[in-house]
Amino acid sequence: MTNSAGLLCADRPSTDPAQDLFGHAPFARTLAQAIQGHRWGGDDAAKTWWQDAAKTDAGLMKLVAANASEATSSALGDYAVRVRIRVNPKGIAHYADPLMLETRIRALLSAGSVPDQFAAAAKQFVLEVQQMKEGKDPDAIGFCDD
Repeated sequence: MTNSAGLLCADRPSTDPAQDLFGHAPFARTLAQAIQGHRWGGDDAAKTWWQDAAKTDAGLMKLVAANASEATSSALGDYAVRVRIRVNPKGIAHYADPLMLETRIRALLSAGSVPDQFAAAAKQFVLEVQQMKEGKDPDAIGFCDD
């Protein structure tokens, strides 16, 4: 194979070098750096974009929901799996102050202004910020446990 995929993966045996392209460490590192520099131009540009998008209530709800993830747990032998939404305030802190956002989101929730599709993420964000205010670490094991 004479394409760049074949050249990048020549140091590893493979039946299809194109399948190994993203697993090739130097290529993956270069690609990540190119995307970060091209897409945002640096951390300040990403922060500015995030803050501009969060100026409207609808934009803020979309951003909070986009930062939501799911944590699953089950006991050995159980077929039931518990799924919990997580919206880690530490992930948002790079772009905006979670305490200020929590106040704003709490007001929107109280007014009933949060669309149903974003309500679970909004409620979880408020809960996790409250727990952080109590000195709990969102990255600690068992942080989301009842």
